[in-house]
Amino acid sequence: MKKCPKCGIEYPDANTLCPSDGVALEKTDDAVLGKTLIGKYRVDEKLSEGGMGAVYRGTHVLMDKTVAIKVLRPSLAADEKIVARFSREARAASKISHPNAIAVTDIGESEDGIVFLVMEFLAGKTLKDVIRDEGPMSLERTVAIMKQVGDALKAAHDQGVVHRDLKSDNIMLISTPGEHAKVLDFGIAKIIEPEGEPNPDLTAPNLVIGTPQYMSPEQCSQSSHIDSRSDIYSFGIILYEMLVGHVPFAGESATMVMLKHLQDPVPSVLAERNDIPASIDKIISRALAKAPDNRYQSITDLLEDLSIAAGVPLRTASGNFEPAAPRVNAPDDADEVTVVRPRQEAPPPPVYRAPLTVPIAPPTASPASTFKPARILIPAAVALLVMFGMFYLFSQKSSTPADANSNTNQPELIADPNSQPVQAASPPTGSSEAGIPSGGNLNANQNTNANANANANASVTPAEVIPSPAENTNSNTNSNKPSPLPPPTRTVSPVDVPLPSPPPASTPTPKSSPPPAKPSPTVAPK
Repeated sequence: MKKCPKCGIEYPDANTLCPSDGVALEKTDDAVLGKTLIGKYRVDEKLSEGGMGAVYRGTHVLMDKTVAIKVLRPSLAADEKIVARFSREARAASKISHPNAIAVTDIGESEDGIVFLVMEFLAGKTLKDVIRDEGPMSLERTVAIMKQVGDALKAAHDQGVVHRDLKSDNIMLISTPGEHAKVLDFGIAKIIEPEGEPNPDLTAPNLVIGTPQYMSPEQCSQSSHIDSRSDIYSFGIILYEMLVGHVPFAGESATMVMLKHLQDPVPSVLAERNDIPASIDKIISRALAKAPDNRYQSITDLLEDLSIAAGVPLRTASGNFEPAAPRVNAPDDADEVTVVRPRQEAPPPPVYRAPLTVPIAPPTASPASTFKPARILIPAAVALLVMFGMFYLFSQKSSTPADANSNTNQPELIADPNSQPVQAASPPTGSSEAGIPSGGNLNANQNTNANANANANASVTPAEVIPSPAENTNSNTNSNKPSPLPPPTRTVSPVDVPLPSPPPASTPTPKSSPPPAKPSPTVAPK
């Protein structure tokens, strides 16, 4: 039977690819055990299995030497580009010659398509196993181990090789008169191409490789530009894990862990270790900066600061450091496997922002001492003047002068032809009372004759029409004024003529003169 490594469904041996995933099927029984690869390497025992493949203990049959054989997974070995890239980078890793880096001695492909890598065999425990069994390490032991790891990384970086999968499970501790550290698994390293010699078919495949708990933010964001600063980030993760006992970021899935690498701040080592100098915490924080430009630019600079900080006397609240209890089967260690999967098309990688340092301003004077009323009153007064000025201008434009055309539509004054001039009253002379004796006796004859003579001698003056000032004024300016009325033809006493009624608004027509009035009879007293 064969099994799909992605979905876990088993198929008959006749199938080679999974119908649902298209991934190469693997046999459930280990077909590699007992085989001799290319006639030289016999596979004896399976040691471990990871995302890239399985590691076996083998024997070089010609030299009778124990070796470690790493076999590439069949699903990856089916891709020609991955195989070519794996072979090319393994050859580059074999050029790394350093006491703290594992030696790669051979690489090949068997007749039945098994791609393998031959390395020196090491007897010891991985750093991950030591942390699980013993818990957090002391600062002196941590610095001693990580200086050896840093020296191996420096040798690789000098050759233009980036590890990309640096983790505590890839560091072997060999029990010698001291603790000797070896960095493993340079077989999936990335080669930094010289300028002008890129080969996109081999150096930039559509793959994401790494262990999520130790991957740098640029690896998590699937950036195509990975350099030595990515290994410095993984170095900081291991340094944190050795001092605290666990990795800084863990989650329910690989995606959740990657998001934490991209977004969450790095927890402080001082939160769980009060005996660690603050300078160590600053070194770890700088190594784990989100932006590559904010990290250490070389592993040499990091090792120098780490050595200086380790010489600082340890400070502790209780005086002695009590290591934590050993952690067995930690929940965040179960999924610490190397991830190899196709790179998804994603938007451009996020731009990492450097932490902002906000300076604290010095205390300012109290508001009472700096308050100036003139700064408020003067602008307010100017604003009020501008508002009143605009209001005045708008009111002048909207109003029209009332006296310019005040007499334009007034009706003209028309004279009444029957009107009489007002006669001035004569002042009282007392002549009518001249014949009245002081005793009060009335002489009837004298009164009668006086009235008769007065009426007989009274003369009636003809009525004259005096033009009004309004008519005289309008006659000069109005050319359409009607012709003047003829003078009256009869003489009327002002006493006997009644007052005329108001004339109509239309222009009056001339009337014929009435017949002369008869004189009123005079009644003589008896």
